[in-house]
Amino acid sequence: MTRGTGIAPRYPSTTRAEVSNGARELPIVSTFTDKDAHAGIVCSMKTEIDAYCSMQSSPRTRQEYRKDLDRWFEAGLPLSVDGAAAYKRYLESNFKEASAGRFWSTVRTFYRWLVNRGLLETSPFEVIKAPARRRNKIIESPSDAAVNLLVASCESPRDRAVVELLLCGLRASEVTDLTADSVKFTPGYGYYLHVLGKGNKERVVPISDSVVDKINDLGNVGSDWLVHQKDGSKLTYDTVNGLVDSAARRAGVKIYPHMLRHHYGTRMVRAGANVIVLSKLLGHSTVATTERYVTMDLSDLVEASRLDPRNNGGIHLVPHLEATASPDATSGRRNADQLASVAVR
Repeated sequence: MTRGTGIAPRYPSTTRAEVSNGARELPIVSTFTDKDAHAGIVCSMKTEIDAYCSMQSSPRTRQEYRKDLDRWFEAGLPLSVDGAAAYKRYLESNFKEASAGRFWSTVRTFYRWLVNRGLLETSPFEVIKAPARRRNKIIESPSDAAVNLLVASCESPRDRAVVELLLCGLRASEVTDLTADSVKFTPGYGYYLHVLGKGNKERVVPISDSVVDKINDLGNVGSDWLVHQKDGSKLTYDTVNGLVDSAARRAGVKIYPHMLRHHYGTRMVRAGANVIVLSKLLGHSTVATTERYVTMDLSDLVEASRLDPRNNGGIHLVPHLEATASPDATSGRRNADQLASVAVR
C-alpha cells in the first residue's frame, strides 16, 4: 500500500484485503489527481457507499454523509496513516471545529464499517486522533435586541412562523419535518409541538399562544406540512437558511438558524430552567451537551463583575451594621475590620 506524504501519486492503488468467501477486491484508496480518477473510485465503491449511507434514517443525513465521503475521496490521499494524518490537517485548516469533527467522523465510521464487514483488515483512521475540539466552548447566542430586530424584519407570515419555531429550540431540519398535525392541545397544559428529531427521537415542545397565532396566519392550503411553500410543498433546509439569512441582512445582524436554538437554550437557563428538563426540550442525547448553556453571556459576566468590591470603592458594611457603627468615619473604618459580616454595595 502506498504511503502518502500529502502529494498524490499518479495512479490510484487498491487494497488487497479480501474476505474468506471470495469477495472482489475493493479499491478503497483514492490517490488520484483528476476528476476521472475520482469518479472511477466512487463508482467502484458505489455499492458500499450506498449501503453505508442507507443505514441513516434521515434523508438529509444520508445526503450529508455522501458529501463527507466525496470530500475525502476528492482529497486524493492514500488510505494510510500518513494519508489520514494529512486529511486531518486539511480539515483543521479549512473548516470550523464542529464541521471538521463531523467530516472526520463520517469517514472513520465508514472504514470501521468496512472492517467489520471483512472488506478491509484495518483502518488508519483508528490510529489518528480526531480533529481537536475545545470542550465547554462558549455558545454563540445572539442578543435579545438582535433577535427582536430579526423578527421585525420578517416579511411574510411564513418567515415569521419559521423564525418563531426556531426560537422554540427546534433545529432547522425539525421545522421542515413538522407535519400539519404536529400542533397538539391539552386542557390545563396548552399547546405543544410533537417533534421528530435526530435519530427519529420524539419529544414534546410547549409553545405559546403567540407562536400558534403565527402558525395560523399561514392559512390552510391543504398541505401535509405545518410550515410550507406557497403551493403547499415541503420546505427545504436551504429555504430555512435562506429566509433567516435574508431577514438578518435586512435587520443588520449576523444570525443563522441554529443560533436561534442557542438563544432558546440560553433564555431557558437564565430563567432558571432545570438542565435535565431543558435537555429533553432540546432533544439532546446527553445532559453534558445541554450544560454548555450554563456558560453565561457577556451581560451576565458584566453584571457579576459589578459585585467585585474593588469596582465599588472597597468593601462596605451591610445597612443594619452601618446603623450600629460609630458615626465617626475614621472609627467606622476601624470597626469595619472587626466585623465578620460584610457585603458589597
